[in-house]
Amino acid sequence: MKQLEKITSLKVKQEKEWSEIFKQFETKNRYSILTTAGEKIYYAQEEHGNFFIACLRFFLKAFRPFTINIVEQKGLTALKLVKPFCFYFHHINIFDSKGNFLGKTQRCFSALRKKYLVFNSEGKEIYKLIGHIFRPRTFKILNNGKECGKILKTADNFGIKFSRELSAKDKSILLGAVFLIDIVYFEK
Repeated sequence: MKQLEKITSLKVKQEKEWSEIFKQFETKNRYSILTTAGEKIYYAQEEHGNFFIACLRFFLKAFRPFTINIVEQKGLTALKLVKPFCFYFHHINIFDSKGNFLGKTQRCFSALRKKYLVFNSEGKEIYKLIGHIFRPRTFKILNNGKECGKILKTADNFGIKFSRELSAKDKSILLGAVFLIDIVYFEK
């Protein structure tokens, strides 16, 4: 998590397996998390599951529960992302390497836009993520109505830009939001 202190933007690249490409069968998601210079700083992967979890992935798609571990290059877990089963108001809980709850991101009802609220560990709303109506692959990160970052989707990649003043903890929570948005809106 300390690596995020000075970083102002990241690229999250989904890694596809050949079985997904040729058979159209969804396997557990894997991602590389890179700096804008292309340096890989984290690796993320859904936890292995049993046959039941594989069936949930196949039949429930975005509704399914999942756990993603974000791991540093040295093999140490930096963050754990846990999404419980939900039909509409999806949310993801973000934990640090010691299992401490950092915060969560939750989808909200919105008729025309994609909207998420981001909460800290005390349950206080700290950010809103708002999808633009004419640019459905762009989410503004707002703090008290002021834009302090952006999440952008291109093909199988996400870009996330942060204001310099955001803490590493807040950046960690917002990084978790990227994975929720990917699964909910862009996973087939």
